[in-house]
Amino acid sequence: MARVGDLLVGHRLVGIGTAIFIYQLETHPRCGAAAGDVLDLIALGRVAAVTSVVTLAEMLVKPIQAGRPDLVGTDQYLIPRYPNLNVAAITIATARRAAALRAIYALQLPDAVRVAACWGAGATAFRTNDRRLRRVRELTVVTFDEFE
Repeated sequence: MARVGDLLVGHRLVGIGTAIFIYQLETHPRCGAAAGDVLDLIALGRVAAVTSVVTLAEMLVKPIQAGRPDLVGTDQYLIPRYPNLNVAAITIATARRAAALRAIYALQLPDAVRVAACWGAGATAFRTNDRRLRRVRELTVVTFDEFE
């Protein structure tokens, strides 16, 4: 069976969802190693990646709820400084793409914005663990369970 990063290496730019960062940071028992493999490919420059500012917002929720400002500071600087990872801003064009994705695929707004931002930045693949995003046809959507 293919390794989790194998389908990503052939893409010029890969969009990355929130789960990959959370799985790696929390050492998720089932997906942590695979998430780490993908993040290693990005850090080594074998895969160029983009994520959305929505990812940062989602990652900060639990540390803020837990009253852990030390973690908030760590997570806040991890994503913008990660090697070979760009953070796509939300623009009017992103909003229009997100609206189209919501209308066509009935996505939740955060998912539509995240995918639209990465797609608008030039991503041809999107790495997530959300099976619902597989219906999106504008990008190749790769999930962890395809490798189990």
